[in-house]
Amino acid sequence: DVRQYLGAGLPPARRAQLIRAMVDQASLDERVDEVSVSIVDGVNGAVTITVEGLTGDGPFRLVMAASAELVTALSME
Repeated sequence: DVRQYLGAGLPPARRAQLIRAMVDQASLDERVDEVSVSIVDGVNGAVTITVEGLTGDGPFRLVMAASAELVTALSME
């Protein structure tokens, strides 16, 4: 659960660990051929997480806003 890492800032080592965990999780889906994750700092410890990837059906993109209290999908393509 990404929320446990947020609220007090996201140090670089923790950010890298979180990105790796999200890539690993997405890669478990056999339909996913490629995936990348980026995290951009927001306000008050919140972040924007973008997951982009490629499947046999084409590319996908998921953008989420995350804070210590809530994760919200902003867009799915």
